[in-house]
Amino acid sequence: MTYIKISQIQFEGKSTPYENAEILENYFKKTLIFKPDLITTPECSNIITASNIHLIKHSNYQSDCPVLKMAKSFAKLNQVNINIGSLLLKQKNKKKLINRSFLINKAGSIKKYSCSQPRVGYTLETFLSKNLQTEVAALSKDAIDLSNGVL
Repeated sequence: MTYIKISQIQFEGKSTPYENAEILENYFKKTLIFKPDLITTPECSNIITASNIHLIKHSNYQSDCPVLKMAKSFAKLNQVNINIGSLLLKQKNKKKLINRSFLINKAGSIKKYSCSQPRVGYTLETFLSKNLQTEVAALSKDAIDLSNGVL
């Protein structure tokens, strides 16, 4: 039987991606004593706020998201796979944000990602509840892929 060590990060998200990147990196470092094969994060890992105006103003594109950049660098430096829970990201030439989760391999490369479109008018509780189901399914799939050597 193959065993996979998974470290699940839980943290209180802040209102900017830069703050959350710093917080997550500190938590990622703490998981290393457990020698995980996979580190996972919860939904809304880059930004959380009740204000749509703040969300639009402080969200990033995938190419400049500090949480994603930090996770890729950390994965490569520490030879660990990382599943980043949804990141709310801007899209080129679109007003709506996209909700994207990433699986990053030990080389720091994005192996897979999944997308969903957040709906305007969702309460935070509804958004988190619906996306928790997606995250659990993605984590299960990631664990299977990891045990099958896909990463």
